[in-house]
Amino acid sequence: IHSQAEKLQFLLNTLIRSSRLETGIIRLYPKKQEVCEMIENAVAQIRSKAEKREIEIVICEECEEESSKNRMAGQAVFDEKWTQEELYNILDNAVKYTHPGDRIEVHRTDYELFLRINVTDHGIGISEKESGRIFGRFFRGEQVRNQEGVGIGLYLANQIVSGEGGYLKVKSVPGEFTTFSIFLSKSE
Repeated sequence: IHSQAEKLQFLLNTLIRSSRLETGIIRLYPKKQEVCEMIENAVAQIRSKAEKREIEIVICEECEEESSKNRMAGQAVFDEKWTQEELYNILDNAVKYTHPGDRIEVHRTDYELFLRINVTDHGIGISEKESGRIFGRFFRGEQVRNQEGVGIGLYLANQIVSGEGGYLKVKSVPGEFTTFSIFLSKSE
């Protein structure tokens, strides 16, 4: 009963956040800031869940080695609280669908106009016919219908990054890997 109550509470909270984002009650306040700390915080949030499944999370060398004099290279325009939640949702899915004992990689790449954060897992993957629908509200793929989740996390992630002037992409080869790419704008 306790477990089901927690799932119901999670669903209610997620639906409320989704509704508030859609209606503009929750406002995003994107500003130019450093990305690596936000990545590290999101990974720290999910790490214990990953460790329970014996999944290693590898953070890009750029974030681990970033020195104070090179902070400008890792900056983008985003709302720290909501983008961290978006990244957490993507990492949570990666942990759910990655095989125990495998790993998840988080990498950052700078471009002229955007900064890209890639989250790559080596789990079940997403079929090509479903990859265009995964950002829809309540969408659940055929392979994961019986697993934990309600199909709102990627929808919320997409809403957040769109509201900040960025976008999400996915590339997957079923049974091999899935990479979610978060593109954050570098200009305000």
